Amino acid sequence: MHYYPFAIGDYMAHTRHLSLLEDLAYRRLLDFYHLHERPPIGTISEVSREIGFNDEVRSVKYILNKFFTPAKITYMGKVKIHWRHKRCEETLTKYKARIASSKKGGKASAAQRDLKSTSTPQPPTKTITKTRTRTRTSNYKKKDKSEENDEALRKYIK
Repeated sequence: MHYYPFAIGDYMAHTRHLSLLEDLAYRRLLDFYHLHERPPIGTISEVSREIGFNDEVRSVKYILNKFFTPAKITYMGKVKIHWRHKRCEETLTKYKARIASSKKGGKASAAQRDLKSTSTPQPPTKTITKTRTRTRTSNYKKKDKSEENDEALRKYIK
């Protein structure tokens, strides 16, 4: 997901008390969550490393504990912590539902087109072109090539 809605007013109301580093850590965590379409996974130091905050683990720890909910998940015998965020989960759920709906609609549209193209073949349409005819009047005089060349030469010389 390369775009997500961002409510500036809500964000400012909930984060006004944060230091600059904490604010940046929170924004990076939100961006990471949406870009990868999954929560950050791992210990606090592993998550800090993922978002480029190796030296500011304390700030990341505060943000994770304040705004995220840890969920322990066992995968292949290892316990991993998934740091879930309620609003990010809602956004991703809506996004995935919209993608599924678009996919379903696209498949239905393609099936309808295929059905339409394989049904009774239409006879080719005949194109009739009208040609404009010009009526010659009695005072019309056809010029021969030498007269046309003379006129062209006169225009050139002037």
